[in-house]
Amino acid sequence: VVDTAKDVTINSDAVEAFANTLRQDAMISPLPWEECGCHLVVDVTADAGAELTALFVLLLDSMNFCFWPAGNFEYEQLSNGVKWALAGPDGSKWRTMDSLAEASADDLCGWFNNGARIVDEKDKWGPRDFPL
Repeated sequence: VVDTAKDVTINSDAVEAFANTLRQDAMISPLPWEECGCHLVVDVTADAGAELTALFVLLLDSMNFCFWPAGNFEYEQLSNGVKWALAGPDGSKWRTMDSLAEASADDLCGWFNNGARIVDEKDKWGPRDFPL
């Protein structure tokens, strides 16, 4: 295809520059779990802490891969929202599979808005921001 292309060419210099960027990105060390402010950090040597951390990771990962939100919503906002849901003032409400199964779109948006400390109504996320 490339050999017979008339209107399109591959910019080898751009491909090489991009490959070098990927190599540089691969050399960056990830931030340790406990140093990332959006992660739930509890005493995992206690059974309750280990269980809560497992729930946090499973819930965060399942939500992270189930939809693609728009706008200014990234992993950090999702993680802070899940952290708020499980460890915030209503945290014990969301620590069972039954309660999570009953969570509404409005509940989830409440998690995200509280986790991000958004107080201005016009800036809050709503179900419309998370197309399924």
